[in-house]
Amino acid sequence: LSGFVSSAGFASLLAFGLLAVFFSVLVRVLTKNSFTAMMTLLVLLSALMLCYLVWQDSFAGLFPAFLEAVSLFDRYEGLTEGILDLRVLVFYLSVAGVFLFLMVQTMEKRRWGE
Repeated sequence: LSGFVSSAGFASLLAFGLLAVFFSVLVRVLTKNSFTAMMTLLVLLSALMLCYLVWQDSFAGLFPAFLEAVSLFDRYEGLTEGILDLRVLVFYLSVAGVFLFLMVQTMEKRRWGE
């Protein structure tokens, strides 16, 4: 995906802004609290704009670098070649932990929603 994203600073700002919107929607869905979601969005967008105003030159190529850093496939290539790296194992365990946490939250929401 990082090859399809523009490396311009403003494009990175927009992409991170979309991630902030997605995260606030996720907060809204999980908590069913619009105020918390809006405050989360406000804080994230304010911090993002402040960082962009202070370090505008640093935003060039930042989102493609972020996509490469969270890529599942780049790390998997080392495992297929027989290279066992502790950082890769911690990364995959962290990803699994996040999705297990989200699954438990969904199950709890269904359980108490009935």
